[in-house]
Amino acid sequence: MIKLTLYAGLLLLCFTSCSRYQMLDGKSRPVYVTPDTTVFNDSDNYKPEIYYLDLLNLRGNFLNVVAFKKGMTNMAIIREPTFFLANDIVLIFPGEHIFVKKEEGQYYNNFTFSKVAGSKRRNKEFAFFKTYHKIIPYPFKPRVSNYSLDTIIELEKQLIKEIPKITATSRLIFDSLAKAYGVSKRFKKIARNYLENEYAASLFSLYKSYKDTLAVHDLYKKKCRELIPVFNRITERSKFVITSLAFNEMADIVLPYKIWKIQDEAEFRSCFDSVENNFTDLAKDYLLSQLMCRAYTRRIQVSSGYIEKYKTICSDKAYKKIVNNLISQQQQNDTRANLISNNSLLSVNGKKVISLENILDKYKGKLILVDFWTTWCAPCREEIPYWKKLIQEYPEDKIVFFSVSIDRDMQNWQKYVLANNTETNNHFLLINDKKSSFVKQYSINTIPRYILIGKQGEIINADAPSPSNPNLKELLDKYLPQ
Repeated sequence: MIKLTLYAGLLLLCFTSCSRYQMLDGKSRPVYVTPDTTVFNDSDNYKPEIYYLDLLNLRGNFLNVVAFKKGMTNMAIIREPTFFLANDIVLIFPGEHIFVKKEEGQYYNNFTFSKVAGSKRRNKEFAFFKTYHKIIPYPFKPRVSNYSLDTIIELEKQLIKEIPKITATSRLIFDSLAKAYGVSKRFKKIARNYLENEYAASLFSLYKSYKDTLAVHDLYKKKCRELIPVFNRITERSKFVITSLAFNEMADIVLPYKIWKIQDEAEFRSCFDSVENNFTDLAKDYLLSQLMCRAYTRRIQVSSGYIEKYKTICSDKAYKKIVNNLISQQQQNDTRANLISNNSLLSVNGKKVISLENILDKYKGKLILVDFWTTWCAPCREEIPYWKKLIQEYPEDKIVFFSVSIDRDMQNWQKYVLANNTETNNHFLLINDKKSSFVKQYSINTIPRYILIGKQGEIINADAPSPSNPNLKELLDKYLPQ
């Protein structure tokens, strides 16, 4: 019986790891991440997690998170080979199953990638990364101190001299280790692109460390602008990964507005024109695509002239595909929503639009608890385990639980829900929270927000206790249909 159960589990994993999800960036596949028991401790405030950098990430400085839960295998959804970060960094391919453990001799929150299921070569490639990062030289690292401007300029000169030498040494080490570990050609190409640009952000790190002193002398923004040619020389997306976070920070300084904070079309146009005039090649494609995504997720009206301008200027097909899919998806959703109601909801697969009113009618006769949340809301995410526990404790023929996200980043919402929920039928995205009469009527201005609805569709409590609060169970038990 034990063998049969184990076989069935392995068979299920085989089928699910081959699953594909239709996302804005194309057909993505899951990566399974299993933490061992060393990753956890008994503290309630301890929330172990790792991060990953999507090669097509157009969300700026927002890293993707895999939050661990004891006894569970977690999932991340990616389209291309992607770098995952813990105490070390590894390259992961779509469809793989990786394992994480506590780093020996390190503090409680330091983890390492221990192995990939069923692949000797991939485990050698894991070992390659660990060895490489132990022995490569690093650029001169300035001490964090209140240095004078003259000292900072001297540090800058030293760093500029060191980077070419260190880069050359790292190439020799890379080639030697790649041969010794017998890595695949595909891995070698992607890893080399990443590692060859590992030092590109070093100067920005220096300037950032001493930005207060530089700013006093009106030099901080000037020094950041001098880095634009450095980033303009990066011509492949896989080379862009390691510098993307620093690049986004640098762009925030040199552009008229922070891309992720733009409020209206005037700010959009100002940033668009600045990117077009100052950046070239991949850097320009990346920033313009990020800007387009931000405008659409914030529902900023973009004129047809700028849409056509973007399509003409951007030459990166992958970025372009995401933006075109986003524009098309949003237009379709808006059209369908206008035909249905101002409380229209989108299913996780992106194919079905239904009104909130229809869902409430569908479940008349049952108690209904609605969760309004977003993926970027930390308190919302903290309530999810308690929410799931409630679903397991109450009979589905008596009470219905469904979640309504007011995210504006549909891609991020899709990935989060698919990665963290085995059951997605009761997860929806509110297509336009600005126009929603339900949001306005019940003043849903803060999240998470829980609304309890009675058997006949009447509102019992428009601001119910959170799932972690025992008072919610008392409220549910009081009104639960007999």
